[in-house]
Amino acid sequence: MTTVATSTALDTVSLHGSYIRPSIESASYKQDELEVLASKVSASASIVSNFLKHNGHPAPTLQPGGPTSFPAAPPEVVRARSDLVMAARNLHYLALWPAESIIWHTAIAPTDAASLHWLIHFGVFDAVPLQGTISFPELARKCKVDLDEIERIARYAMTNHWLCEPIPGQVAHSSTSYLAATDSSCRGQLHYQLEVNFPSTAKLVAAAEHRREHHDASTAFNIAFNSKQNSAMWAAENRKWAAAYAEYMKTFVRSGAFNVKHLINGYEWSSLGDANVVDVGGNTGAISIALARAYPRLRLTTQDLEEPINIGRSEFSAEIAHRVNFQVQNFLKPNVARNVDRFILRSILHDWPDEEAVQILQNLKPAMKLDTKIIIMDIVANNSGQSSMQRKLSTYMDLNMMMMYGAEERTEKKWQELVAKVGMDIVNIITPDGSAVSLIEVVDKTDVGGLYYHSL
Repeated sequence: MTTVATSTALDTVSLHGSYIRPSIESASYKQDELEVLASKVSASASIVSNFLKHNGHPAPTLQPGGPTSFPAAPPEVVRARSDLVMAARNLHYLALWPAESIIWHTAIAPTDAASLHWLIHFGVFDAVPLQGTISFPELARKCKVDLDEIERIARYAMTNHWLCEPIPGQVAHSSTSYLAATDSSCRGQLHYQLEVNFPSTAKLVAAAEHRREHHDASTAFNIAFNSKQNSAMWAAENRKWAAAYAEYMKTFVRSGAFNVKHLINGYEWSSLGDANVVDVGGNTGAISIALARAYPRLRLTTQDLEEPINIGRSEFSAEIAHRVNFQVQNFLKPNVARNVDRFILRSILHDWPDEEAVQILQNLKPAMKLDTKIIIMDIVANNSGQSSMQRKLSTYMDLNMMMMYGAEERTEKKWQELVAKVGMDIVNIITPDGSAVSLIEVVDKTDVGGLYYHSL
């Protein structure tokens, strides 16, 4: 079986990082690839730009005050944007030639992350005024850091469009640093990525060596933070990091390829009427709140550990209080909910190896009716219908699962095998256009008449 393709690749250039060389009769083939990619960038940019103009959306800008995310768009525009991003990325690498590309990967890219980590750690973005400028000496004083150090690090970060120097010696915000200073979810995401994920990635090799020597399942995160938990459980039980992790997860809810809209619009929620929907491991309730606002008849419950549930309750909007409930529940224990019509497992099972994932599914059974369905929102790895951008994101997520959770992004076959271990079946897989994740619909039956795909 095959899924419906959601994007077309370049005729002669693979956007997955390896190039498909056309027939070569001369040394001019490199020039041909440059021209193909440049044409793809131009054509895709025109499609995106025309859509923005004709629909009254502002164009992206590197200056503060511009739009912070790509607006909702038709599938063909979403595909054009994906092609634009990946063609521009590959054009960048092609223009470097292999020798300089190696330098870029091994020297420049790590320094990009390290400099951003420094700026976040010392609160530089918060110290720069939202309007106007601040001198380097004043900025160093506010951040309590060395003047020479902040000048050098900030000027390097400016080459990546973090901050800018409109007047010599004066610092102002760029569009990205402005967002980091004004958006709590973005700031939390940066803190968590750079203070937790970033040092963990540096232990990828050390973890592999540790597993080889000790024959255990230690992850890069386990080695970096001397913890036996996966990073999600560690953060949920850690007062210092629970809030940052919650904000980190909110950014994925808003991110284009992982946006909550794919769950909101990609499933037939309106057909359920006043159904009882439970979001398992729902953190602070972003999914339940979004569903409640989109579908007034649904009754929602967010379940998670005590720390994120308390945060969710404290941030809760009164307008939908009568339809959204918060419930403390460890999904590694039998679920206490009853008469549930739909369970949501969004980005939960990919955090866990099969043994724990089976336990999580098994724990839902006491709360399931005959017609209850589980909606698993996760990546289906190696999906042939993925665009190049979706493939980049899904392979990143798979590696992230390895490093932070000791888990993986499962293929279609592995998803089938997983749910079968608890006597469940997949009845539908929905892959919304532009989404890196799929909606995997699961029932507790042994014969559902076959698996079928539906792509929106």
